[in-house]
Amino acid sequence: MPSLFSVSQYPKFALYIALILVHEHFLLPKAGRLMEMSRE
Repeated sequence: MPSLFSVSQYPKFALYIALILVHEHFLLPKAGRLMEMSRE
């Protein structure tokens, strides 16, 4: 049973990791640009 549980959980885990990577890739550069704009 534990193996079946881990297999069913894997897609959620992979999706969670993908969301974090997308978040960091798109939002952090934007935040950096906003901070640069506010300094000018």
